[in-house]
Amino acid sequence: MSNLLDKASILLTPTAYNNGSMLSVKPTDGDGDFTFVRGSAATRVNAQGLVENVQIISSELVTNGDFSNGSTGWTVINGNITDKYNASMTAYQSGIRITPFNKTGKFKVLFDLVITSGNMKFDAGGVNNQTYTTSGTKEIIIINPTKFEFNAFNLGWVGTLDNVSVKEITEDTNLPRINYEGFSYDGNGDIIPNSGCGSWLLERQSTNLYLNSETLVTQSNATSASTYTVSFYGSGSITFSGTHIGSLVGNGADERVSVTFTATSGTLTSTIIGSVNKGQLEEQSFATSYIPTEGATNTRNQDIATNSGNATL
Repeated sequence: MSNLLDKASILLTPTAYNNGSMLSVKPTDGDGDFTFVRGSAATRVNAQGLVENVQIISSELVTNGDFSNGSTGWTVINGNITDKYNASMTAYQSGIRITPFNKTGKFKVLFDLVITSGNMKFDAGGVNNQTYTTSGTKEIIIINPTKFEFNAFNLGWVGTLDNVSVKEITEDTNLPRINYEGFSYDGNGDIIPNSGCGSWLLERQSTNLYLNSETLVTQSNATSASTYTVSFYGSGSITFSGTHIGSLVGNGADERVSVTFTATSGTLTSTIIGSVNKGQLEEQSFATSYIPTEGATNTRNQDIATNSGNATL
């Protein structure tokens, strides 16, 4: 092995990178460094087998987001905390606040909200505040927040709050991806999903045609006479009708399943049953990394690594 390393002209490892560069270990003068461009957000499968945005640059900043330890890490404001933070409040400024929190930067906030009646207001100290009127998993991006507070504000919110997550993210869009998607075998010869070794992920451009992809619901999409691939995580199923007849059944929350088919021109209806998460419909013959969408389709640009600086390499 040492002889091979001595003879190699260029050596790269998946952990050597920064925004806009894939860095080489050898040569040491930087001649082997590649210029990297994507110009858009992108996801990867991390070492824990979880899908994450590569622009997330911090660990979880909330230590008790499921309220399993009661009020630990939270300030209670004329309210109460149980295991899931049950709220039944009508007084002004009733709620709870992550404390302390006064940070610069950009943050992604996720939480599961149940509204039995009334509305709930999220307050980040005057930055991108939002009022919620429906239940579901909520996401909001906050810049330079002074606090993260969930409250009634005379809106009479009755319901529960759970799985609160806050992570710092970066504006950088030219971050290479170290992907761990793959599998290995356990001692009995059985496959362990999403247990591969880290490797560079370089992909072509692709668009997710499904809307609100995180938790997929039944929807219809226009198709041409072309090849499409559908993929998702979860234990539910998708039944296709219209321009393609068929189905795709999930294998569980941590395993991605996919199917490729040739559609006709017209409308493809995807009927959702059960848990279908991170759903993706792409016009190509294989599944690429997950591309999150909300109320519109979303495109991840292609990964381009060029200009190592030395033509002989």
